[in-house]
Amino acid sequence: MSQRRPLLLGVALVVGVSSAGCSGSDDPTKALLTKAEWKNEPGSAAEIGYWVSVDVGWPSRAENCFPLSPKLHVTVNDREAGTIHTSDCQWDVLVEAGPFAADDPGPTTVRLLDGTHVLGEAIYDGLFPGYAAQLVSPADGRVRTGEQVAVQLAAPLPAEVLFSSSGVAKFYWLDPPDSVPPFYSYATAALDTDRLSITVNAPALTGRAAVVIETFDRQLGSAQSCVGFTSCTAWPSEMIGPVFVEVIP
Repeated sequence: MSQRRPLLLGVALVVGVSSAGCSGSDDPTKALLTKAEWKNEPGSAAEIGYWVSVDVGWPSRAENCFPLSPKLHVTVNDREAGTIHTSDCQWDVLVEAGPFAADDPGPTTVRLLDGTHVLGEAIYDGLFPGYAAQLVSPADGRVRTGEQVAVQLAAPLPAEVLFSSSGVAKFYWLDPPDSVPPFYSYATAALDTDRLSITVNAPALTGRAAVVIETFDRQLGSAQSCVGFTSCTAWPSEMIGPVFVEVIP
């Protein structure tokens, strides 16, 4: 959590969040940063997928140390993301909810509540997946180790989005043995010149896997609706996928 706080502070400074006059206010100035990300280190196979991280901050609290209600909590759509617990002068809190399927319909709605009273709400479109994709071949999803998986994007990857010449794909194994924590295997991905087609070399391990492919330099955006916050910043996912395959010997 502490590693994320400087990010929200930087965002707050960029968008000009003012802390003047916040001390003692019934509703101190607050900012929101919402990030969608493929969970890099899931705690179980059930956690594999997209998660939404919500960073709520009161920039002036680092100096003024005003109290917060013990009933503060955050929801993402219909899910509880977490309760706001802070130390005396901690100015922001990170909570998360998930996993969400890549094809979950509709926008992402984030609410900050004091008990049942809504203090702020942001509605985001297109937080995840970063870039939707579908499996082209093998048609049945069963690929032999060392052979290629072909993926096609819904639209060409924008020119400003970076994709390494030896791109990184991750195979998240869906059925690890009971004694083995969830893990993933790296594989090489190549983007065609049309920036629409991607091929991935299947790794040596076998089993069912969710495959995601990394891109870089996804830009910060803003919510389509932002009420009760001075800013509602969006950090959409930069991942391609997932597609689902079964790697066989």
